[in-house]
Amino acid sequence: MSLNGIDISNWQAGLDPVAVPGDFIIVKASEGVDYISPVFRRQTDGTLNSGKLLGVYHYLNGSGAAAEAAFFVTQAQPYLGRAVLALDWEKQGNSEFGNVEYLRQVAAEVIRLTGVRPLIYCSSSLLSSVAPVAQELNCGLWVAQYPNYERTGYQQSPWNEGAYACAIRQYSSSGLLNGYQGNLDLDKFYGDKNAWLKYAAVNGKPAATPAPTQPAGQKSISDIATEVIAGKWSTGTERIRRLQAAGYNYQQVQDEVNRRLNPAPNLEALANAVIAGKYGNGQERKNRLGANYDAVMAIVNKKLGANRVTPRVYVVKPGDSLSSIGVRLGVSWAKLARDNGIANPNVIYPGQRLTY
Repeated sequence: MSLNGIDISNWQAGLDPVAVPGDFIIVKASEGVDYISPVFRRQTDGTLNSGKLLGVYHYLNGSGAAAEAAFFVTQAQPYLGRAVLALDWEKQGNSEFGNVEYLRQVAAEVIRLTGVRPLIYCSSSLLSSVAPVAQELNCGLWVAQYPNYERTGYQQSPWNEGAYACAIRQYSSSGLLNGYQGNLDLDKFYGDKNAWLKYAAVNGKPAATPAPTQPAGQKSISDIATEVIAGKWSTGTERIRRLQAAGYNYQQVQDEVNRRLNPAPNLEALANAVIAGKYGNGQERKNRLGANYDAVMAIVNKKLGANRVTPRVYVVKPGDSLSSIGVRLGVSWAKLARDNGIANPNVIYPGQRLTY
């Protein structure tokens, strides 16, 4: 028995979980200690409302093992027991990459804080160093390995299947599914729904039944949100505990609080400002746009792509990788590899000319 699914982030901000086929969706929650995907809650709640199984993941960047674990757990807290947790271990933007002890410390701290054993995501080339960590902590592996970057739908038998043991196999970053026109990461989970929920279980126990939205005779979500903003319900996990103990749906209360305190930015206006040169370039632009960077750059790329007559060219410099180039240019590494006919995305050369 196996399940088909996808993993998404802010790059797929427009994806409707109901519209795409599949059994599960794994959503990016956070990165480091200061980035939360701006569409995290919308994507996670949309996944649950669609009836699909849910996973949430954190991208490690080396900001501090205990701090990263705590930051991730804070974001994942409302979904504990209902969602598989995962840690994304990659080179790009990760100052501790190669130090598997750091990975072990983060995973162990997540387990200590939640009682959930997270999956560990890595490329197949890293299995020799990562698998022992997963085995020590009794964590499942989520392994990425692609034969090429050709567009494909779900595959019953992905290339090189069975070459290694894992809980989830990510076999394409160029997935094409009905209901969404962009590229998708395609995943195969080796188990059924019950196996998925065991990975999500807190200390081996299934998730508790969610509290009712508004208990009879109690205040409305709007009224409670007002009290939360006024500081009457504490913060963090203590706020969650108090709200749930009082019979309120924490997530609905917090969503209303977030809506009031953080009104949705005008992404279109920000994109136009970027094109006009008002947000600088590279890291400066990323710093100034903050959590809105990915969504704004997706609009910028679409606008510029629609009006571009000839492709732009980037010349590879010593120390560059496709991922770092993609961040600098606001283009996904997978698209750079596909558009330039690069079979192995880990191999590029100084002086090589990339169109984008």
